[in-house]
Amino acid sequence: MLLFICSNPYISDDVDYYCDDFNQFSKWFTEPVEYAYFFWLDGTVVRFTSYEWNTVSCAPIEAVVEITKRGYDIKSCFFIIHNHLLPAGFSEPDRRFYRGIKKTGFQGLFLLYTDRGVFMLRDNDGLD
Repeated sequence: MLLFICSNPYISDDVDYYCDDFNQFSKWFTEPVEYAYFFWLDGTVVRFTSYEWNTVSCAPIEAVVEITKRGYDIKSCFFIIHNHLLPAGFSEPDRRFYRGIKKTGFQGLFLLYTDRGVFMLRDNDGLD
């Protein structure tokens, strides 16, 4: 047993390992239009777009209807992330969408991807 422990490469300090640093969202937002991704913890992703550069023309209730048709529940959605092509903060339509989607039962994170990074809208960010 001692021979096994001393010769096991998974316990040794001399094992090489590799670590990569990347942003998964940069792979999602590659086209010059806005998208909104709804993500569940099982890895399911539902994507919405209207192929416009400055908006995703979808009301919260329309999104919930489409999500429900696919057998998913907005209440268990872990996060929603959408992008802005111009590096600005959350717009007023973003805030209205967030308020509306919360009324349907969404409890997850509401995120924004821009060239400056990923931002999260919180309930206390001037929504009331």
